[in-house]
Parts: sequence; structure tokens; C-alpha cells
Amino acid sequence: MKVFKYIEYALLAISLVLFVIAMPSIVTVDSPMLNVTLGWAYVLVAVSLIFTLGFPLVRAFMDKKSLVKLIALVVVVVVIVGGAYLIAPGNPVNVNTNVTEATFKFTDAALFICYLFVAAALGVLVWSGVRKVINK
Repeated sequence: MKVFKYIEYALLAISLVLFVIAMPSIVTVDSPMLNVTLGWAYVLVAVSLIFTLGFPLVRAFMDKKSLVKLIALVVVVVVIVGGAYLIAPGNPVNVNTNVTEATFKFTDAALFICYLFVAAALGVLVWSGVRKVINK
């Protein structure tokens, strides 16, 4: 497992070097270093998604009980995202660029999903505090 530590340190070192090189030169939106920095951010997101989703998927396919839990979780997420998309109004706002109604609907759905997950996180925090008080 030391290989993952070395990969982590290499990604951190590359990120720090890019940060030191890119930050002074990013003055405008048209800066070429901005594209390099955004590209590196996409690489980091891809690597994190591969590791975040890869290990549980491998473990889930080894055990039937874990696979059933994974399928149930995927169904719940699809229902939440689909429900948020269905109730998203997609009303246009005044912006300076041409944006389609589908883009407005997608961003509204993303906001609803964020609101739902923030509310769920706050609910879990409150519930865990209440449960600790009740159990003492």
C-alpha cells in the first residue's frame, strides 16, 4: 500500500509546483496557465473519482450482500436526482450569454440536490447530538 502513498505525494508535489508557477501568471481569463491549471484540476478529480468509486465497486462485486446494498444506493441516488430534475423549474435568469432552458433546468436540479444533501447533513448532525444526550 506504500505505492498509493507515493502516488499521493507525487500528485501533491505536482500540484504545488503548478500552483507556484501558475498563480503569478494568471492575470486574465485568456492566460494559457489557466488552461493548464484547470486541466490539472480535472486530472485530480478523475484520479479521486477512480479511487473513490473503484475500491468500493471491486469490493461490492466480491460479496453479494455488498452488491445488493450498492444497487439500492444507486437506485436511491437516481430517484433523488430524477426527482430534483422533475421539480426544477428551469426559469431563466438575466445573464449576458445565451443559455438554453435545459441548462437552467440542470442547474436548478443541481441546486435542489445540494439543498437536500445539506439539509440531510444538518439533520444527521442534530440527530447525533440529540442521541448522545438521550443515551447518557
